Amino acid sequence: MAAPSKFLGDWSGLSGFGKVSYDIKINVRPGDGQPNPFEMWLIGPGGSLRWTSPGVDTTTDWITIQAKLDPEDWTVDSGSFEGVLADVQQFRIRVRMFSNTDFSQVNGFDNVVVSVPEPTTSGVLAGVAGMFLRRRKR
Repeated sequence: MAAPSKFLGDWSGLSGFGKVSYDIKINVRPGDGQPNPFEMWLIGPGGSLRWTSPGVDTTTDWITIQAKLDPEDWTVDSGSFEGVLADVQQFRIRVRMFSNTDFSQVNGFDNVVVSVPEPTTSGVLAGVAGMFLRRRKR
C-alpha cells in the first residue's frame, strides 16, 4: 500500500528518535499460505530503506506495528539512511500478509502515524531542574 502525499517529504528531523506505526487486522488466515513479515519501505532520490519485523504475527485481532526511525532498525537497500529521510517520495507498507492469497485477507488497516515520541516524565523533570539550577546561578 502506498501512502498519500501528506506522508511524503523531509523526514530528516525524525532520524534516530521518530517512529512509524499503523494498526492492522488480518481477516482470513489461509491454510495454504505462508506468513510474510510486516514490512515498510521508504524510497527517494537518496536511495531506499526497508524495515522488516523481527517476527511474524498471524493473529486475527487488531495489532499495532511500530518501527523506530533508527538506522540500526532499517536495511539500506541503496543510497544512505539520511539521504532517503531527506526526501521521502514513496512510503509503502506491506498489506499482503500471506503468500498464495489476494488483498482481501486484510480486513482492517488504520491509524498510520509518523511521529516523534512523547517526552518522558523524567526527561521533562530533568529539563526543568536544569533550567532552575541555571537561573539560581545568575
